[in-house]
Amino acid sequence: MYSLITLAPLLISLAAAAPFATRAVNASCDTLAVNSGAPIPGNGSTTAYLADSILQATAESALTPPGYVAAFTDAFGSVQDVNSYLTYYTLNATYDTAACADFCTADPKCTAFNIYFARDPMFEVSPTCVDPPPVTNVRCALFSANVAPELATNTHQFTAPDQSTSFERLHVGSNGYNAAPGDDVPAFHLQDTLGAFAIEAVAQDDAENGYMTVYTLPNTTATAPAACAQQCATAYTATKHCVFFNTYVELVNGTNTLGGTKCALFAKPYGPERATNAGYAGGGVNVTIQESRSFVCDGC
Repeated sequence: MYSLITLAPLLISLAAAAPFATRAVNASCDTLAVNSGAPIPGNGSTTAYLADSILQATAESALTPPGYVAAFTDAFGSVQDVNSYLTYYTLNATYDTAACADFCTADPKCTAFNIYFARDPMFEVSPTCVDPPPVTNVRCALFSANVAPELATNTHQFTAPDQSTSFERLHVGSNGYNAAPGDDVPAFHLQDTLGAFAIEAVAQDDAENGYMTVYTLPNTTATAPAACAQQCATAYTATKHCVFFNTYVELVNGTNTLGGTKCALFAKPYGPERATNAGYAGGGVNVTIQESRSFVCDGC
């Protein structure tokens, strides 16, 4: 027969080994939440998720699906863009970028997706089930505008105001992918990929300024060139005819608040040396440019 003193070391070792020994899971935690069955790192704590090399390596080694280009890899935080968010899916245990791409391709509005590991509660959180054990879900979120690393800001949330007792959700191993843009559009071809700079509308050294106008198209960057080409092909004034255009996304404080793509029309072509418009800042507003490309008319 063993005394409690004799058993104490064994009880202590078992408590140390139990992954959720410090949790007070109420017996009413009886409604299971969604669980894709992905691995739970270490003891399931937030620290374990943030430090887990397996989740990080999985995101970093994920294959880029055909028809898409990687925007960022292994970020801490999922994409947060209320203007372009469409929906999300919970995948099976596998971090399957191809499956997520299939969901995006099947949605005519989708041009980008974000796949990531989510630390979620095992049970539905309620007043009597405030901090259940975690599970790992693989999420696939779809967007109607391109994603970028500066949009991966949804890092964590608590399920109740009292953070000391509530469950903390985390989003780690986050990868973003954008639909690969078509380089050529009818009667126009891609001239330059300008990145974070747009063609300047007015320049001091351009006596015969070719700038005509700019539109905000509802299209994504994948479909904007074709729509902008149509605008350019029919843009005439008494002295000008559009032969060149520049498409780009304008971010306001890191978010595409307009929900579309800019389409600037010109009556003469310009090279990358004219791409000096990097946005502006003032009054608490920071406007930046991304995914800028220029197209020139064939045979005009």
